[in-house]
Amino acid sequence: MRIFLGLLLIPSLLMADLTWKGEEGSVAMEISIHPDKLVLDDVIYVEASFRYPKNYALDVNTLTSQLAGFVNPLQPRLAIIQSHSSPIEDNESHRQQSLSLMIAPLEKGSLSLSFLNVLFKPLDGSQPIELFTPVFQVEILPPSIINRQVLPIGPLLPLEPQFPLSLSETNRQALYQDAGQLEELAKHNEYILSMHSFPWIKTLILICLALGWWGLILLRRTYQLKAQEEASHQAPRITALQALKGLNDQQLPQQGLFKPFYTQLSELVLTFLEEYFSMPFKPFTTQELRERLLVSHLPSKQAEELLALLKRADEVKFTDQARAISEWKADEELVAAIIRSPLELDHKPPSASS
Repeated sequence: MRIFLGLLLIPSLLMADLTWKGEEGSVAMEISIHPDKLVLDDVIYVEASFRYPKNYALDVNTLTSQLAGFVNPLQPRLAIIQSHSSPIEDNESHRQQSLSLMIAPLEKGSLSLSFLNVLFKPLDGSQPIELFTPVFQVEILPPSIINRQVLPIGPLLPLEPQFPLSLSETNRQALYQDAGQLEELAKHNEYILSMHSFPWIKTLILICLALGWWGLILLRRTYQLKAQEEASHQAPRITALQALKGLNDQQLPQQGLFKPFYTQLSELVLTFLEEYFSMPFKPFTTQELRERLLVSHLPSKQAEELLALLKRADEVKFTDQARAISEWKADEELVAAIIRSPLELDHKPPSASS
């Protein structure tokens, strides 16, 4: 009989409780942890009761967090699966409150549990009260091994009828040589390959489109600049031709007025050159004009003829000598040809000081 009673007491000894009571002034606390030894699949129960004055407050959520992260908050060894705090009971001068936790260990070995410091905060400006709790050690054993011999054993062969594992020649050809199925499989493989490969063709098309668009923009800008340049050259050409027509309508040579005719003719052609090239031509001597015309794209024959025209104009202006009809007609046609011909400077002409 004694042996039987002893066997009944063995589980209770193995499932012993860890208890602690502490007081600090008017504050009291009691902790109970059970069991102190369990397997990894079981849970730990933690019961804590508090008694403190009415002018103090307690945060049970902070205590729960301190217990969960006691050893290492970054590598927890336990998980709180259930937490319950009772409502606060007010007595004549004290308050009572309890906290119940259900904890699941995550690793085997020795598990340390502690609420650390329990802080009671005053509500009326009094000094806070702090109660330090001890560290409890709970031993976590490996999980129990399942006895596979008592598990039910299924049949080695299925009782239901099974399909044959081999294919006939007809079914094999229908499965592996079906043109439609092979085409669908090839399309599916191409789709998978396109989804996992870099879209080189699309990228090249986009690059070509971008280069083409950029080329069109450059071509348009070049055309606009050329049109603006042509317009800027056409304006002085039109003005000069109109002035030449006005000079022809005056019929100065027919009246024997060669000096004003050549004065206006030389003034007209020099004004045209200044507006066309945007550079001065009038303030220079004939030799300086020669140097300027030599660096232009004006044909050398026309340049020499223009210089000869300016020289004849100077002779007429200073001597007031008459000119034959063929001579002043040729000079007038020469000025018209220079105005109508495309002119272009490829070098900066020398300055007046040179």
